[in-house]
Amino acid sequence: MKKYFILRLPQRPGALRDFLNFLGPEDDIARFEYLKKSARNFGSVLIGIETARPQNFQTLLAKLDAHGFTYQDITENETVAQFVI
Repeated sequence: MKKYFILRLPQRPGALRDFLNFLGPEDDIARFEYLKKSARNFGSVLIGIETARPQNFQTLLAKLDAHGFTYQDITENETVAQFVI
């Protein structure tokens, strides 16, 4: 199963590493692209994540929520997806 997200990452050393630590052993990054810099303190990333089981997404999103990450699932949003995927 694969989903696409727009993820807002802080513009600081280690922010990407922090995110990667939330991925589980069955999760894989299928796409990663920095989008136009949107703010001085944050940057947006298009990320495609593939995993073996749907419940793995629930675990990942719970970790992102608990740590204050901002994201949007664009998998089912055809308007947005056609421009970035």
